[in-house]
Amino acid sequence: MAGIAIGRTVRTGWRAWHFAVLACAITLVPDVDFVPGVLVGEPGLFHRGATHSLLGAAVLSMPIAMLLAALVPTPGSRGPGERFLRWYSFVLPVYSAHLFLDLLSPDTVHNSGLRLLWPVTDALFMAPIPVPDAMRGFFDLEFGPDSAGFFRTLFSGHAVAVYLAEALLFSPMLVLPWVAARLAKRGHGRSGRRRRPVSAVPVERGKGAASTGKQAGRMRRRGPPSPADVTG
Repeated sequence: MAGIAIGRTVRTGWRAWHFAVLACAITLVPDVDFVPGVLVGEPGLFHRGATHSLLGAAVLSMPIAMLLAALVPTPGSRGPGERFLRWYSFVLPVYSAHLFLDLLSPDTVHNSGLRLLWPVTDALFMAPIPVPDAMRGFFDLEFGPDSAGFFRTLFSGHAVAVYLAEALLFSPMLVLPWVAARLAKRGHGRSGRRRRPVSAVPVERGKGAASTGKQAGRMRRRGPPSPADVTG
């Protein structure tokens, strides 16, 4: 959804679903913090840490934008620096969308909130939205104690139900790209209105449209004026 809405900032000729697929891949990047935890046998050890901070979003979006700028041509770009900035303006908001949704997602099992201001502080931030205890109990996913248990939890029936519930919960956001496209189209239509052409035939004072038409007819028959006509 973020890719479709923000994809218009980068003009590459891609279709909306191309940006949606790319956005899906980019929004998975913050959760790479599971990898070191899986390697040491504690999957949630580093989760919602540095990669879920504002600094992490700003820094990790850079190599992604550099890679896209090198691989994907962007019409109208004057150089690699401009291509990078255009892709960065796409990658950073899409990456940050993951953090925004995590702020709204209750997580009482591990650490409730995100370390948004890491490394300045390890304080946890979460949107101040009251969530019923029953709903918290449903959305909390207890990861397995080891790497094998983690992957079993990731694809368990409860986890799949949570994924579907979250998709339903945030489904109203699907209308945002449509609204943005409609507003952009309306604004383009207003700015692109054709103005009435201005006649190149001079109009003498005191004469109306009939004399203008006669002058235009004489000019078409006679052609452009000669030097003698001008000097005379």
